[in-house]
Amino acid sequence: MKKGRKQQRMLLIVLTLSMFLMIALASTILYHSERYSAASEKLHKLSELTNKIIYHDEALTTSARMYSFRNDPQWLIRYESQVVVLDKALAEAVKIEPMINEVIQNTTEINRQLINLEAQSIAHVKNGEYQIAQGLLYSEQYLALKKSYSEQMELAFSKIRMQSEALIKNHDKQYQIFVFILTLLGMGFVAVWFYLLNFLRLNNKYLSGLITTDELTSLSNRRSFDEVLKRELHRSIRDEKTLMLAIIDIDYFKKYNDYYGHPKGDQVLGLFGKLIKRTLRRASDFGFRIGGEEFAVITIVETQQDGIAAIKKVMRKLAAKKIEHEANPDSGIITVSVGVAYHHAEDIMTDEELYVAADKALYKAKEQGRNQLVEYSTELK
Repeated sequence: MKKGRKQQRMLLIVLTLSMFLMIALASTILYHSERYSAASEKLHKLSELTNKIIYHDEALTTSARMYSFRNDPQWLIRYESQVVVLDKALAEAVKIEPMINEVIQNTTEINRQLINLEAQSIAHVKNGEYQIAQGLLYSEQYLALKKSYSEQMELAFSKIRMQSEALIKNHDKQYQIFVFILTLLGMGFVAVWFYLLNFLRLNNKYLSGLITTDELTSLSNRRSFDEVLKRELHRSIRDEKTLMLAIIDIDYFKKYNDYYGHPKGDQVLGLFGKLIKRTLRRASDFGFRIGGEEFAVITIVETQQDGIAAIKKVMRKLAAKKIEHEANPDSGIITVSVGVAYHHAEDIMTDEELYVAADKALYKAKEQGRNQLVEYSTELK
């Protein structure tokens, strides 16, 4: 019992720890999922902004060049609008990834020179100096500045993208590990839970067995006897069968205990219990220790002779053991007295009346000298 309670406590501790670990892992997975989602969203927005910045930067240059060729105010308006849109895109990119601000600072001088050349080109166009304006926007200086600016911006965005992708991969790897561990923990939790349920079921069965089983003889006890007698009596009535109840008492058992000691007496009780179990093996045979040295057998029989034969077989086997009993004045060995009563299909008897009838027959067997079997008859009333 103590071992069972210890196992139960250990299982409950394991379940509790598993539950807390699962909650912790689930929280960690949720945290990493949120970070994974944030990193993915960040990478997606940065990719969009990269394409947007590159597009508007090219659109700005194209607008300035087209204005130098056509002197169309619409291209100047478009140029100015692209400057505003590009600044907004860069500001948005800085909010998403502060590292971009460092790139902007590093390209400030290049950007200033580009804007200055574009401003000079626009001024020459307004003065009608188209070739000079075009020369500025296609000059080696402008192209070199443009290339340097684009390369630095693309390098910065590429570096940030790589860092974001690495972060996503790392989160993805950790996520998979955590999910795997959580799955193992979940499976372990379920396994321990079912083991605990099975343990409790077996433990309850064991406790139930303790309640209804006599520990010394392994036979059912008096409590079980009362339940089985009622049940089998009802079954015999329903099936129109004959029910036999035999009450068995070990002769002069008190004297045996006084003479040989209680440990020896317990050995005799245990041996006789095993003898009943080994001899009466049918599904309809039930053996009990109903108190002290008193035993009982309940069984459905085809005929009274079959029942008598089964009980006498137990008596013969016990006599064959030749267990010494100096205090038995009749035979010098352990013997039993038996009282038998029957309930036939046509009878109307309660379980208590059947028990009283068998007990009267037992009393008669003792009165007639013990070591014998007496069947109940109306003359014993």
